Amino acid sequence: MQNQHFPLNTLFKPSPSMKTWLRGGIALIIGFFLLFSYVPVALFSDMPAVFSVIILGGIFLLFALLWYWVGLYYESMWYELREDEINWKRGVWFRITGIVPYNRITNLDVRQGPFMRFLGISNLAIQTAGYSGQAVAEIRIEAIEHPLFPPLKTALPFLIPPIPSLSGK
Repeated sequence: MQNQHFPLNTLFKPSPSMKTWLRGGIALIIGFFLLFSYVPVALFSDMPAVFSVIILGGIFLLFALLWYWVGLYYESMWYELREDEINWKRGVWFRITGIVPYNRITNLDVRQGPFMRFLGISNLAIQTAGYSGQAVAEIRIEAIEHPLFPPLKTALPFLIPPIPSLSGK
């Protein structure tokens, strides 16, 4: 089965904007933590300055480690469309590799939040027959750029084989 819309047997990665998306989320979470947890305690308590420095140093260290991890995570990710399956790999500390045959795919869901819309990326969640009852998709193709998305969206249904009729016709 030949696909005219998306190159088969070629590795592709998420958009580099994924790093901005993940790092923005980390910065937002840490910013909210500082604003609503640390700042009120620092302003309205008699916390010694040494504790304040230790807490801020720990938060900065956590932020730096997560910032670095995002780059490693992005570099570990790849996807590949083949003639009869999707292959994928990701993970920094725990590597996960998967193969999803097209004939097992039941649902394709596109997910995009406001920050993702601003960056021009989307996530494609793919559910299979074995995972359909679960709340999570078996595979997520993350941070697809919008110029790449229409050909991929067109290619996947083309690659999924039709279900044979029960009547035999």
